[in-house]
Amino acid sequence: MKDKNFKREHESVSLSINAPAEKIFPLACPVEELKWIDDWTYNMIYSASGKNENNCIFTENISSPGVMGPEYSEPTYWITTLYNPQDYIIHWLLVRSSSVTKLEFTLKTIAAQETESLWDMTITAIKDEAIPGFDETMKDRMKMMMIFIGQSLKNYCETGTILVLNK
Repeated sequence: MKDKNFKREHESVSLSINAPAEKIFPLACPVEELKWIDDWTYNMIYSASGKNENNCIFTENISSPGVMGPEYSEPTYWITTLYNPQDYIIHWLLVRSSSVTKLEFTLKTIAAQETESLWDMTITAIKDEAIPGFDETMKDRMKMMMIFIGQSLKNYCETGTILVLNK
């Protein structure tokens, strides 16, 4: 077998939210995201509790075209590989047919009502078909996805309303 070193990109985003970490953390769940992500839909594959937890698996169809490009309209399988409510850390593995993404989410308390949300994303092509998506705009698309999620979460935590996208 021949080894192949496919393309990989990495990007991080930090965003301050005026809410305590214990209020924010449970919202990082496909069920709860119905409350704060505009046009959010998902299909739960597995969750013993019905919510996000270690080894939770769900699919959605929004992130693939947003991150990989509009021609990549396939389901993304999200697998929660680390769920640590005590330290406010979640890691997901996002699996598509031609790429794999590791998304890390961490909350850090700044003050009683201020929390820093940290988003860290690494995308790796696993097939030649994904390589065209790794163009000069890939890092911008990655950043835009994390900013969209972060701003949507911030808006919900601070106003109780969903951030509606311009359609």
